[in-house]
Amino acid sequence: MSLFLRTPILQRWLGRSTALITFTGRNTARTYTTPVTYARRGTSVVVLTRESRQWWRNLNEDTPVRMRLAGRDHDATATARVGTADDADVVSEFLAVRRFDAKAHGVPIRADGQPDRQALMDLLPNIVVARITLVD
Repeated sequence: MSLFLRTPILQRWLGRSTALITFTGRNTARTYTTPVTYARRGTSVVVLTRESRQWWRNLNEDTPVRMRLAGRDHDATATARVGTADDADVVSEFLAVRRFDAKAHGVPIRADGQPDRQALMDLLPNIVVARITLVD
């Protein structure tokens, strides 16, 4: 996937929903890159991942990261945490835009285009919300 996202023609197609996030391991000090689906509004990017995945644990408060979005690299800061009720609106907006992710997480989309609220609330303790701020 990383190779596809670095290929200009394929990036145009895949890059609308998938980005690369590069970060430094907190214990290993090695650089890691992982593909993620995202929703962007201006300089704010939201990424959801399952709590059982490990990569997000490297994103402490305002961790420096690099994001490859739509064929461009951006410096950014990221903070990730397990979802709480405070994240419900952000996760709802994300899933309304990224319906494939809603389906993958088992959250039905109602006729009005919004995620089912109870399914969303049940999902929150099992996902991680990474909030990323682009700095360039």
